[in-house]
Amino acid sequence: MLYNFMKVEWQEAGGEFGTTLRWTEEPKNAWETENTEYLGDDIEGVLENRRENVGENDANVYEIRMEDENLVSIFGNTVLNDKMSKVMVGYLVKIKYLGEKKSKTGGKTYKDFQVFYKEPEAK
Repeated sequence: MLYNFMKVEWQEAGGEFGTTLRWTEEPKNAWETENTEYLGDDIEGVLENRRENVGENDANVYEIRMEDENLVSIFGNTVLNDKMSKVMVGYLVKIKYLGEKKSKTGGKTYKDFQVFYKEPEAK
């Protein structure tokens, strides 16, 4: 079977990238000022996508569709990745930033989170 590709319009393949979320009100540098948005310590929405091995640090990125239809991208850390591993794509999720904590071993600081989730109601 032959196809007539000449009449078909090309569409670009690619995903929608959301705004990267900043958990602290004050940006640390100029890059954060231009490329991130402070949304507050709590965010809530639908987990639309989980991307793995993103960037030079092979990070996990969680794409969450907010109630206002904005898509935000949240980079994971060890704590958030562990808690988000229980959340399925399509579920409602609420993430609360608890601030920086000191680890019990080594004294390094890390960002701590609470994660709540629930299955969406059937329509």
